[in-house]
Amino acid sequence: MIDLVSPYYETLSGIYRKWYQPGQFFEAPALFLIEEKPMPVLSANYDSKNNTYSYGVTMADAASFKEEQMPIYPMRVKSRERVALVKCKMRPVIVISRVADSWRDKRRKSDECFLVAPIYSFEGNSEKVSYSPAFIERVKAYTYNTFFYLPASSAPFVKESFVRFDRIQVIHKSWLEHKPLKVTSCYLVWDPSVAATLTKMCDLILDYREEKMKALGIT
Repeated sequence: MIDLVSPYYETLSGIYRKWYQPGQFFEAPALFLIEEKPMPVLSANYDSKNNTYSYGVTMADAASFKEEQMPIYPMRVKSRERVALVKCKMRPVIVISRVADSWRDKRRKSDECFLVAPIYSFEGNSEKVSYSPAFIERVKAYTYNTFFYLPASSAPFVKESFVRFDRIQVIHKSWLEHKPLKVTSCYLVWDPSVAATLTKMCDLILDYREEKMKALGIT
């Protein structure tokens, strides 16, 4: 049986805190998927007498975005904009895009931001496996085009986990906290321009995937 051999990961040192390269690990506030419709948004009331705002929570659907409301000036929120209340959690993430080209047009300019995909461990908060054995084996076989398997490692320490391409988001550079870790180039197999596909896998992972799928009886 083919196995994914080390070194799968590379420990970074020196000036790695200045690097932002595909395959690098960071900590960042990963957003949960917005599933509610309507969704919770921030509401604001302005007290002109005291020049103060009071805030609450209301629900907004697609139609309400077309309606004008009082701007929230302290937050620079315009009349047809809303402040969505979305759960987030600090998670390990992996950068899948490169440094953006610098550009400027009138008052607009490029932002120092990156596409990242969050990493989910197979263990839950109690260090118990929170996924079924069948699901884990399918992830390990790279059968899902939205997941990328990350094997466990003792040096450097990495829990067995998987990258979720279906939760890709944009994170500003200021919110990316460096971790001294990177996937080695021979396993960095996704194309950053189409990160949700596994169409550009290296030969080792292609062979590994084929054997795993045969063992699982998947054709």
